[in-house]
Amino acid sequence: MHLAFYGAGAIAERHIDAIRRTGTLDVTWLISRTVERAQALATKKGIAHWTTDEQLPLADPDVEAVVVAYPTFRHVDLAQRAFAAGKHVVCEKPMASSTDEAEQIAAGAARSGKLLLVTQIKRFWPAFAEAHAFIAGGQAGPLVRATVDFQTEWDWSNRGWRLDEAGGYLLDMHVHDVDLLLWLAGRMPKRVWGSGENRADREGTVVLEFDTAYARLEWSGRISGRPYPKGARTAYQLACQRGRVEIEVGDEVITESFVDGRSLGRQSSPIGEQLRASWDGMWSAQAAALLGEGALPVRPEEGINNVRVSMAAVEALNSHAVQRL
Repeated sequence: MHLAFYGAGAIAERHIDAIRRTGTLDVTWLISRTVERAQALATKKGIAHWTTDEQLPLADPDVEAVVVAYPTFRHVDLAQRAFAAGKHVVCEKPMASSTDEAEQIAAGAARSGKLLLVTQIKRFWPAFAEAHAFIAGGQAGPLVRATVDFQTEWDWSNRGWRLDEAGGYLLDMHVHDVDLLLWLAGRMPKRVWGSGENRADREGTVVLEFDTAYARLEWSGRISGRPYPKGARTAYQLACQRGRVEIEVGDEVITESFVDGRSLGRQSSPIGEQLRASWDGMWSAQAAALLGEGALPVRPEEGINNVRVSMAAVEALNSHAVQRL
């Protein structure tokens, strides 16, 4: 299946390489907003066609799907045009800049009868897939508490359009963690509240209240000696009634599970292995869905909910008021 890839940013190469490793998909068009970036990346990756004309690949009958990896505020327009041209759409996270725009994209997919896929890659890390299986298996009882603690040192002053978006840092960076928390909990929270600042170089805390569980997401961008990305550290704890999973992400990804106070084993792997497996796993699942051989790995309503909860968290931080969902 031939794909058109919209975007030539830092993440584009990882997508293109993983797409080609599926053996069933290929990128035959590269589209960027600048001639220099479009030509450079297309030449580097051996992509047959490149352009700055966003409409040109949509007129190509050989293109069956498009990957939208442009800035988030462009997602809704490009997705709607792709659906109108009869193409499937694979949309980078976050799905859109607002819940309303995410719902517009999903509605466009429904009207066209084409597939909408959302790239929430952390689900495909082996460590998180195993944690999901641990919780879903029920051997330690239901989830009662989940925490994410992200620590790094970085400066977002050069992050361009991300600084101007309403969702800002939280929507762009931590929609990954919001997706994980909703996926692991298996439901939407009732309330969201927060404290701190929606800034990469400051601190913040967001709490999600579920019917029978709580989840907490914390970040700090002022941890001296932990420059992003290689120095960043994230600690996850997923507590059930009779056990827990603990995951530490740094240079190594270390996972340990417990039931009734007994360790089920401790595993460690280089972060590069987890990342490679996640890219291959995500695109393998997406290829199966695009080819009609598998289910959607992330449903459109999940992509919408990720935006909805993330934006509720942003509003909670800005207003210092609890948000009800």
